[in-house]
Amino acid sequence: MKLVFYCALLSFSILLEPPVLAAGAPVKPLITHDGVSVASDDFEAYIGKIPIEQRTEFRASWDRVSKTVDALFINRELAAEARKLGLDKDPLLKLRVMQFEESILSQLMLSRIEETAKIPDLGVRVRELYLADAQRFVEPETVELQHILIGLNGRTREMALARARDVHARALAGENFLALAKEFSDDPGFKINKGNLGAVARKDLEPEIANAAFALKNAGDISEPIATGSGYHLVKLGKRNAGKKIKFEDVKEALIEDETARLRKKAVDGKLQSIKGNSENKVYLENIRALMGEFDTKLLEKAQHEALKKLEKAEE
Repeated sequence: MKLVFYCALLSFSILLEPPVLAAGAPVKPLITHDGVSVASDDFEAYIGKIPIEQRTEFRASWDRVSKTVDALFINRELAAEARKLGLDKDPLLKLRVMQFEESILSQLMLSRIEETAKIPDLGVRVRELYLADAQRFVEPETVELQHILIGLNGRTREMALARARDVHARALAGENFLALAKEFSDDPGFKINKGNLGAVARKDLEPEIANAAFALKNAGDISEPIATGSGYHLVKLGKRNAGKKIKFEDVKEALIEDETARLRKKAVDGKLQSIKGNSENKVYLENIRALMGEFDTKLLEKAQHEALKKLEKAEE
């Protein structure tokens, strides 16, 4: 039996939804050995825990599929051996298995609550949200900038400022700003942007740079050197783009999606709260407190002291 085994066992985390098998699809064996087998429906059961939008990519990877099948088989082989030794008879283990099953079923139940939550026609509601929070739906003013950074690597601030003033004077004298950026800029992003930042909003810039950039009035204006923690910046204004209100029609669907998600979450939260906050629940606080253990700080200090001594000895 030739298998490419990966010894890390699968962690069967919470199953988000039940596997869906095609009607009448035959169950095909994948690996068999001495009465132990893994079949295609085992794989479908496993893949049910993977988000739907990721399953196509998962199935397209031989590495992922083969590792999954191998790990399923390893788990099943080891589980069969454990049963032969009677390890499955341990009462605490039985409770752990039950808790695992309950975790899956509880998540399935919460998913069902989400899916069946009553969602009203949200057309009127999202228009109200749009009108009530007008600032949220305004595209901010932007400025199109070219940028040079004279950095501090290998320079004092005084040296960086002197170079920035020199580059500034050359730019004012008519030299091409982007050519100067290519020669002098220490901006880490220069390899990508070539000194052209494009259209940027205030929030996209450091406050000092934003204040200077948005104070420029006319296309072609160049700022004085701007001091920041990384050095001195020069920016040249291309043009200003006024902010504008986003049309309701352009955000309507997104608002409906957001509101739908909020209502589904509200349904789930309400269910959880109704369980946890049920006045008929009888909570045995003393028994819960009895589960806690005492923390011996002296033992911890002793362990830390011994570990430190071993470290010092190893360094000698």
